[in-house]
Amino acid sequence: MDGFWNVDDPGANTTGAWTTFTVNNSTVEATDTVVVDFRSSTDILIGVVSKVSAGSFAVSFISIGGTTTEQPVVGFAVIKAVTS
Repeated sequence: MDGFWNVDDPGANTTGAWTTFTVNNSTVEATDTVVVDFRSSTDILIGVVSKVSAGSFAVSFISIGGTTTEQPVVGFAVIKAVTS
């Protein structure tokens, strides 16, 4: 499963300040792996998945370079866990 969202708060990516968003999705399980990327950004952003739980995951990101006030597009992919 994959998707994307726009960061609606243009001030959320202030240089040097961490911002965290929770993404609700009923198909996410606590054992899944989630990866994120930035599909549109002129600033230099670092993003990490900071929490995965049943029904949601949290993404934290920080701007480490750039001076724009923008609304980046964040992409994600959920890798389903398998028990063997």
